Amino acid sequence: FSGDRFLVERAVKKQLEDRLPPSVRDFNFDAFEGREATASAIVTAARGLPMLAPERIVLIHAADELKKGELDRLEGELAKIPKTTELILTASKIDRRLNFWKRLLEVAKHQEYRPLTLREVPGWVTQEVRLLNKKISSEAASYLIQVIGSETGLLVAALEEVAGKFDRHE
Repeated sequence: FSGDRFLVERAVKKQLEDRLPPSVRDFNFDAFEGREATASAIVTAARGLPMLAPERIVLIHAADELKKGELDRLEGELAKIPKTTELILTASKIDRRLNFWKRLLEVAKHQEYRPLTLREVPGWVTQEVRLLNKKISSEAASYLIQVIGSETGLLVAALEEVAGKFDRHE
């Protein structure tokens, strides 16, 4: 769950790339949108057997938008989901008072992607630049943040655009 949508989308993309090769993804990946999904459709997808791969992935985007009745039905089915299925839920904010979220947080691996604080952003920018095999001065990182803001998705887009224009490492 997160307040930083870009970081969540990046983590989900990495899970897909690491766990399901593109050649088998069509057979072993289902995605749902929380506000439109039903527990029945999610459970049906999750109970499917993997095809030509060791596991399936079922993704529920914006699971915090699932209707309460659907959450209740899904909670009753969680224990029945086979170990060959990875259920990934993304959410902006979860209601920890609801039984579904309480249960899920008890039994599932979860990661929170909170928005970066203004103090964390310069270090994060420097780290992202390193991933692009480039370097950035602290002054340039500060200027970029001042111009673009602290939204990670916008920062990465700007860094990738700038990095693509330079062959040097500076």
